[in-house]
Amino acid sequence: MARSLRLARSIAVVSAMLLAGAGDSMADAAQRQGDAGTGRTLFVSKGCVLCHAINEVGGTTAPPLDPEFAQGEVDALDFVARMWRGAEAMIFMQQQELGVQIEFTGQELADIIAFVHDPRERQKFSEPALAQSDPVAGRDIVRSWCTACHVVDLEGTGADAGPALPTLLAGKQRSADEIRGWLADPHPPMPNLNLSRQEIENILAYLESLTGN
Repeated sequence: MARSLRLARSIAVVSAMLLAGAGDSMADAAQRQGDAGTGRTLFVSKGCVLCHAINEVGGTTAPPLDPEFAQGEVDALDFVARMWRGAEAMIFMQQQELGVQIEFTGQELADIIAFVHDPRERQKFSEPALAQSDPVAGRDIVRSWCTACHVVDLEGTGADAGPALPTLLAGKQRSADEIRGWLADPHPPMPNLNLSRQEIENILAYLESLTGN
């Protein structure tokens, strides 16, 4: 019974992936254009890299997504069909590695699929590149999630229910490691945003950029 419920849930999840971006027809979804550069970032921030590898960078608990996987034309539905076949195992591993199930929009899937099929973007995927943080991506995260409680930039955008983010590092209220730990394991009243390690590093890079150093 438990296995049947897990399988039903897996089918429902991948069905949602197929229909992500409600309002698009299936034909529109299949033809959606992805951005390979964005897909390279999402491959890390969404946690795909924990189980899958490209250029021998990443996890080994799931098949690598190297060129032999990506031969031929980009076919979004075929790619999602492969995910469908492995849905139950994928969800189990996501729960084990991340503690949560990864959610995708239709555009995010299209971007990741474009990345897997783009030789130039795959070539950029390396251990040194993986370690780099992106302050612009960090800014976008805090603008999306943090303005209801925090001032998030030097222009005063946001609210004052919580500490102003520009002052955390600049005012030496918190160290980078303290912020890193808080984001990874927040306590009430701050919600748990289930941030990936890359997203946390991107946020820290953004906060560092506000210090003027």
